[in-house]
Amino acid sequence: MSLKIVFIGCIEFSRHCLKEVVENHGDVRGIFTLPAGKAGFHADYSDLTPLADQYGIPIHYIRDINDKSTVERIQAYEPDILFVFGWSQLIKRKVLGVPRLGSVGSHPAILPRNRGRHPLVWTIALGLKQAGMTFFWLSEGADDGPILAQKVFKVSEKDDASTLYQKIESAATKLIKDFLPKLTRNEIVRLNQDHSQANYWRKRGPRDGCIDFRMSSFSIDRLVRALTKPYVGAHVEFQGQEIKVWKSRIEALVSGIDNLEPGKVLKVIEGEIWVRSDDGVTVLMDHEFSELPAVGKYIR
Repeated sequence: MSLKIVFIGCIEFSRHCLKEVVENHGDVRGIFTLPAGKAGFHADYSDLTPLADQYGIPIHYIRDINDKSTVERIQAYEPDILFVFGWSQLIKRKVLGVPRLGSVGSHPAILPRNRGRHPLVWTIALGLKQAGMTFFWLSEGADDGPILAQKVFKVSEKDDASTLYQKIESAATKLIKDFLPKLTRNEIVRLNQDHSQANYWRKRGPRDGCIDFRMSSFSIDRLVRALTKPYVGAHVEFQGQEIKVWKSRIEALVSGIDNLEPGKVLKVIEGEIWVRSDDGVTVLMDHEFSELPAVGKYIR
């Protein structure tokens, strides 16, 4: 007997998981997602329409998952379970009470640690050595429900937002293949989280993406890697403009810079901008400068 699944999501991770669920014989009856015009702050927004068309699944474009009309649409499917994979709105009780078995959410971190917002970004920006993918049973709190499945993996010093995203998707693939048949067989796993071990990451703001050359070269490198595509990019300020930086590297062993201040442009070579940082030199490799700064200028 198959489980009647309603799927909720709106980002590239959602698209990946939806494909895995369907190809592993998940009976997805309906999809709820954001329309492209309402993607808002989702830099990794993905239109689920092509997959819905490919698999013949009805798709609903909504603004608020907790809206009365949306709840009624979900109820009409009489779902056994909701899969909420890649959705930023908290799911309220009136939605959580609809499915027979409950609702499963996802969080790209090792719960109960690192609940909250922008986990991939903070993982790299903080220089963490481990990350993870957790599927858990949704409650009215943020990322605090019992764990269904979890996978831990290493984060390298070369990982950026794109490669970490790929690792998250790879972990999700393995976990879905494992837990989906178990759910179908009514083998329900609910491992309560140890809330005393929990912390919450805050929402990232525009200032968090600003490169300050008083930072160490290593901190700048992590920031650029954390915010590169598919995210919004780190940025510098130059002549009153905000300019994106997508890739950088560290040049720590440069002589003759001891008396130079952070932010000073040291040289420009084939489009790469060498800038004095706190403990060495940061090279801006991939950026959106329309006109390269002259040597001796300052980037804030």
